[in-house]
Amino acid sequence: MNIWKNRAKHSGLEIFYMKHISTEKSVIARAKNKLIFQVPLECTKENLMKLTEIQLGTKPLKINIIIRKGKVTNFRQKRGVRSNIKLAIITMPQSFEISEPTEIEE
Repeated sequence: MNIWKNRAKHSGLEIFYMKHISTEKSVIARAKNKLIFQVPLECTKENLMKLTEIQLGTKPLKINIIIRKGKVTNFRQKRGVRSNIKLAIITMPQSFEISEPTEIEE
């Protein structure tokens, strides 16, 4: 299933689904008020700026984009291809509170 296929329009802005990346590096970046998301390849900085402002209610300071190119690789003796990935690193202002789940609810 392609998670990017479901798109909605919000006041003339095309809304993309952003997948939150939760790795060791992203947790370290969160301490510096940075959020890391995987976004579709056709998404632009302007779209991300408006979408972040709508979703989180705060205008981000800046947005950095990283495009990781896919490559041919082996998956257990079978040839495969990693897909291209576009990551957005969104820097939020100091006043923005990032809520972190610290406890597991049972």
